[in-house]
Amino acid sequence: MSFHPHDATSSPFNVSTSYFREHYEVPLAACAVYVLAIAVGHSVMKQRDPWRLKPQLAAWNFFLALFSLVGASQTAPVLLTKLFRRPLLESICVPPSEDWGAGACGLWVQIFVLSKFAELADTVFIVLRKRKLLFLHWYHHLTVLLYCWHAYATEAPHALWFVSMNYCVHAIMYTYYALMAFNMGNLFIPPEFITAAQISQMIVGVSVQCAAMRVARPCDIDGANLVFGALMYLSYFFLFMKFALQRFVFKTNSRGTGLKDFAGHGDPPSLRTVFPLCSSIVDSLTTKMRKTLSFPTLAPPSSP
Repeated sequence: MSFHPHDATSSPFNVSTSYFREHYEVPLAACAVYVLAIAVGHSVMKQRDPWRLKPQLAAWNFFLALFSLVGASQTAPVLLTKLFRRPLLESICVPPSEDWGAGACGLWVQIFVLSKFAELADTVFIVLRKRKLLFLHWYHHLTVLLYCWHAYATEAPHALWFVSMNYCVHAIMYTYYALMAFNMGNLFIPPEFITAAQISQMIVGVSVQCAAMRVARPCDIDGANLVFGALMYLSYFFLFMKFALQRFVFKTNSRGTGLKDFAGHGDPPSLRTVFPLCSSIVDSLTTKMRKTLSFPTLAPPSSP
C-alpha cells in the first residue's frame, strides 16, 4: 500500500511512502557522508583554531526549537485525541492512512522524517568549534535517521508516538541549547530536566515498541522495524542513563568528592545511594527554586 500523507495543495512536500520504500540508499548515503565529514572535519580542524559561531549556533537552535514547537502542535493533539478515544493497544493498530498519514499531521510527520537530515548539521558546530564529540551524539543522529526513514517506508502505525514525543522534547531541548549559547540556559531550564525528559522519552519508546509487538501480526506491523526500534530505544536509554550518571551524580563537587565516594563505605542505604539520579535532580531543582524565590535555607534542628 502507498499513500500520500497530505493534500498536494497544503504544501510543496507531497512524497508518497512508496518513494521511501524504493530509495533506502538515500539515508544510507547520507549516513556515509556524515561519518566521512566528521573524520575529515576533525582532521582539518586539528591544526586550526576553533571557530566562534555563537550567534550562528543560537540562531540554528532557536530555529529548531520553533520548528519542533510547531511540529508538536500539529502531531501531539492527534495522538492525545486517539488515546482518549481508544485503548492503548487499539490505538497502536490504527492504519496510518486514517491517522498520522492525513492532513496537517501527515505533513508534519513527513517533514519530521526529512528534518533528521537537517539535524545532522548539529555536528558541524561541534566539529568547527572543536568541542568533544560524544559517541551518544553521532550514534543517535545516525540511528534515528535510519529508523525514521524505515518506519515511514513501512508505514508503522505507532510512529506518531515517536514523532510527537521527539517534537515535544526537542522544542525544550533546542531552546535550552540556544540560551546556553549566551550562558542563559541554566537560568530558565535546568539541564537535569532536559536529560530526565530524554530518558523518559526512551522509556516510553521501549514500552510502545513492546506493546506493538503484541499486536504486530493482526495490525500488519513490520517485524524488522519493531526489532530495530526496540533495540534503538533500549540503547538510547542506557546511553542517556550513563550520561546522566556521569554528569549529574558522579561528578566532583567543591570539596573534591562525588556522590560515588559516599556509596558502599559502610553507610546505611538511603534515597541518595539507592536512587542517586533522582536525588541529584531533585536537589538541583530545589536549589534553583530557592535561589529564584529567595527562600531562606533552614538549618537542621539541633539534637536535644
